[in-house]
Amino acid sequence: MKTLPKLAFVSVLAISAAACTVIDPSSSSHSSSSSGGDSKSASLMTREQRIARFTENNFDQLKRDISIGQGEYLSSLASLMQIEPARRPAFFAFAQNNFTRLFPGPQTRAADMLAVLDREMRADPRFAQRVALN
Repeated sequence: MKTLPKLAFVSVLAISAAACTVIDPSSSSHSSSSSGGDSKSASLMTREQRIARFTENNFDQLKRDISIGQGEYLSSLASLMQIEPARRPAFFAFAQNNFTRLFPGPQTRAADMLAVLDREMRADPRFAQRVALN
């Protein structure tokens, strides 16, 4: 009888793991795989659409990384934004220093955060040219 609850628990974990969204920013197409998603449509998305999707799918983790100025989700965002590796430490510090602007309240949405990030980067001479080229 003890085996049945363990089996049910393992089944729930397996189903939960299968429903997770995984985005690989290191691939050339930056495609996304998600339950019910279509990787072909992801490879046809513009860079801005890939950034938006990544931010929406990983918003809480990205918020945490920005708050501490480092982490895999912030690094992935920098990669998707095509920020050169040498400039990433400055970008990480920039994002952390602008945390309260990027996340002014608990109702902040991914699109709102990205709009503020774009605006703040355009205003900063270290990133203005990079954003203008996009």
